Amino acid sequence: MRDNCSRLVQSLSLVALDRESAADAAQEAFLELHLHLSEVRDPIPWLYRVAFNRCLDSRRRFARRVRLFERLTRSTTSADWIAPAMAQSDFKEVLAGLPLRQRTAATLYYLADLPVAEIATVMNVSEGSVNRHLYRAREALRTTLEAM
Repeated sequence: MRDNCSRLVQSLSLVALDRESAADAAQEAFLELHLHLSEVRDPIPWLYRVAFNRCLDSRRRFARRVRLFERLTRSTTSADWIAPAMAQSDFKEVLAGLPLRQRTAATLYYLADLPVAEIATVMNVSEGSVNRHLYRAREALRTTLEAM
């Protein structure tokens, strides 16, 4: 770890464009390496691959949240509604107003960053049902935030 940590974080910083995210990804990769050391043939390339994947996962989660924000703001006549609403209310409170299945799907998709197929497995419903719950959750969130 001492020999590779600084180079790994430096490399990841260029991918993540954020040193904190890079350090988090490196830490997770070292932990995974420790847990799977007996299964890994060549630890250094494996470590880099896992760490880079963690960085990419983090960027995907961020991009998904940005896309949600853009979808919510693009589909209304005024793009100014979301910022004041989010400043005045806690996002958890807004989610709490959704029906259970919509809240579950939205939380797993936007906050836990699970793909639709995995959400369907967790919720024990079809992927189509998950997509329907996500659509309805977005519509309900939009309506709630516009009213604030």
